[in-house]
Amino acid sequence: MGPEFFIVGAPKCGTTSLYSYLSRHPDVFMPTAKDINYFGSDLHLPRRLTHDEYFGLFERARPGQLVGEASVWYLVSELAATEIHGYQPLAKIIVMLRNPVDLMYSLYNQIVYDAGEDILEFEAALAAEESRNRGELMPPGSTFVECLQYARIATFTPQVARYFDTFGRDRVHVIIFDDLKSDPAGVFRDCADFLGRRKIQLPTFPVVNSAKKYRSMRLRRLLVHGPPPWLRVASRVIMPARMRATLARTVNALNTKALRSPPLGPNLRSTLAERARPDIERLSALIGRDLSGWTSLGASKGRGSAG
Repeated sequence: MGPEFFIVGAPKCGTTSLYSYLSRHPDVFMPTAKDINYFGSDLHLPRRLTHDEYFGLFERARPGQLVGEASVWYLVSELAATEIHGYQPLAKIIVMLRNPVDLMYSLYNQIVYDAGEDILEFEAALAAEESRNRGELMPPGSTFVECLQYARIATFTPQVARYFDTFGRDRVHVIIFDDLKSDPAGVFRDCADFLGRRKIQLPTFPVVNSAKKYRSMRLRRLLVHGPPPWLRVASRVIMPARMRATLARTVNALNTKALRSPPLGPNLRSTLAERARPDIERLSALIGRDLSGWTSLGASKGRGSAG
């Protein structure tokens, strides 16, 4: 048994929240792991699951449950749609989109938080995209160039069109982040209807994966990349593996705080919105939705939010 529907992205568009809500539906099974990214062989991921590892994630699904998974990099991948179709041609696809300027800024802050971005100024990180596409200016030890291609990720029209062309429009459900934010219960009901599941009412719809930052980036990098060899050896002698893992989780929690990103400067926001305008207009025509508010300077305060 494997997935019959996929939340394919985009990142920082509410996918984690929707994944959480659907996981609570009794007629739906979602694995405990999110962003598995089994499909999308063109992505430069640090590691891929084996066939047995991937399908083993769905073994606990009960008879009658609809099985799904959520991996936000499937949308930007140029091969994932075809590969998913080759596995499950009748799959249902959920696409989540957001004001592209807000997405880029929120994603940038998320990757800084994850210690995967070493250019600590947003505009400079945007300017580095072309060089990074050639494998230059990458953070030490990083190969996952796609997650640093902020403008490419936020160019939605060719990505959505690829899924429309591959699966047909009736099998692709597009959600706009603003709708999830203003009416999560309504979005949840619409998803259940699209997936052919009974409509139920969840008691709460909490925001999941809200923006965060670290009190100390040096400590964060130590946790992500590991301590010096001598300290690693000493810790293994002193503490068992379970205790080391518990300590790492505790330190990480203490080192984390909620983030209220400063608003983007009006000049930069205006420039980015103008660059995105042609794609926004094409996307609006493609999905039949007026998205002109995305090009308005006052449309958003540019703060980090759910992913």
